[in-house]
Amino acid sequence: MSEPGPPSGRMDLQRLVTAVQESGFYQLLGMEIVDVKPGYSKLRVRFRKALTHAGGVGHGGVMASIADSCIACALFGMMQDPAELGISTIEMKLNYLRPFKEGEMIAEGRIIQKGSSIAVGEMDVHDGNGVIYGKGIATYKL
Repeated sequence: MSEPGPPSGRMDLQRLVTAVQESGFYQLLGMEIVDVKPGYSKLRVRFRKALTHAGGVGHGGVMASIADSCIACALFGMMQDPAELGISTIEMKLNYLRPFKEGEMIAEGRIIQKGSSIAVGEMDVHDGNGVIYGKGIATYKL
């Protein structure tokens, strides 16, 4: 017999956080979920030398990863069935506004449209003081 789902009819968000945090890729980057709600999430990566490119600043791929992941987590928070977690990013646009050199990078993602087969979200990437590092939008196949 299966356990009852959360009262909202949404996926158990704590189970979602645990599953995502156990992802090898999240662990590799040191990505942490700070907050997740239906349609919103906030993730964090702390700067460390292992995340830099040859020039000594944070690699753009780290910013792209946290940007994509924060929208995906916001979308996961809207799902009712864990089988729906098999989403795919089909397009993403990220404007890099400044390099990541120290402290922490925080990404906040919001779902702006979720249909039956496609969802669109936007993200802001900033430091702990609100200084913007990047802004973007992504589309997902459900």
